[in-house]
Order: sequence, then C-alpha cells, then structure tokens
Amino acid sequence: MHLITFAHWPEARAFFDHFSPTRHPKYDWAYEFSGGIIIITGEGIHEALSKTVLSLGLYPQINEIYNFGVAGSLSDSLPLHDIKEVRTVYGFDSKPLFKSFTLQGDTDLVTSGERVLTQQAVAPLKTMGKLVDRELWGMAFAAKEARLPLRAFKYISDMAGEIGACEIVKELAELASLKLLENYLK
Repeated sequence: MHLITFAHWPEARAFFDHFSPTRHPKYDWAYEFSGGIIIITGEGIHEALSKTVLSLGLYPQINEIYNFGVAGSLSDSLPLHDIKEVRTVYGFDSKPLFKSFTLQGDTDLVTSGERVLTQQAVAPLKTMGKLVDRELWGMAFAAKEARLPLRAFKYISDMAGEIGACEIVKELAELASLKLLENYLK
C-alpha cells in the first residue's frame, strides 16, 4: 500500500479527482483509496514529520511512501515547470540539520524551516541543493526510521527568493497537480 503525501490540498487535487478517496473517519487530513492513503500534511518540517509518523501507525500495511509537491528552484540551470525526482534531502532550520537522506532521484533538495522569501534567505540553501521545499526532510526522517522506501517528485514552480512566489505557486497548483499525477501513474 502506498502512502502519498502532499503539503497542500491544491497540489493533490488531480489525485483526488482520479482516485476518489474517502476521508478517514477521525482525521480530516487522511484519505483512503483502494491502492493507498493520501495525506495532506500542512506546511513545515514538523507538520510533515508528525502526520507521516501518525499515518504509518494508522496503516501498518504501508510499504512505500511517495511525496509530491511544488518546490522553488535554487539554480538557474533548472527549468521552471519541470518535474524532478529528489536524490538527496538536506534540512535547514536557522542552521543546517546535520542529517541527510538519500533517495532514488537525480536532484538535491533542501527543506527549509522557514519560507524562502528573499535572496538573503536563498544564499545558505544554494550550497546544499538545487531545489527548496518545506516538508520533505520531515517525511524522509519518518521513512528512514520506519525503514520504508521514499520517492519524492517536485514540480518546479518558481525561483526561490522572488517576491510574489506564493501567489505564483497558488496559480500553478492545478497544472502542477495534473503533471504530478501523470508522473505517479507512469
């Protein structure tokens, strides 16, 4: 059974349309369908970690975790609107978190404890990865502790540190969700 994770509901919309999951009777962030569970973690390292761990306890039959979502680019070499599979996950929450996680992909990502809204905030992250998100490090921590495989796919929505990035992400959510679903179905 797959655990499929998203930070926000708009990123998951195409998955809901495709799989028609039903809400968990107790938790309004967990949804069940015949092939697995979809959870909406909320934004942030701790939110992602706690909801992933709780899901693994609720559904011991989970044997693989998938994370889908948007990410900001920290590199001019990555084209916007592409999907990248994450290779290494680093964490940064006011300072580097000295634990990283290796996945199957080809692009390094750093999870930031804070929203990255300025070029000053981008600077220390660029040394760690080419993408930035807010959740993957927490999910990777949970997957490692549970000894479960994790794969992560990120839709590159914007250049990190640009003013108005949050609005760009909201506008692209539907397109990103469709592209991420296509990627999962492959």
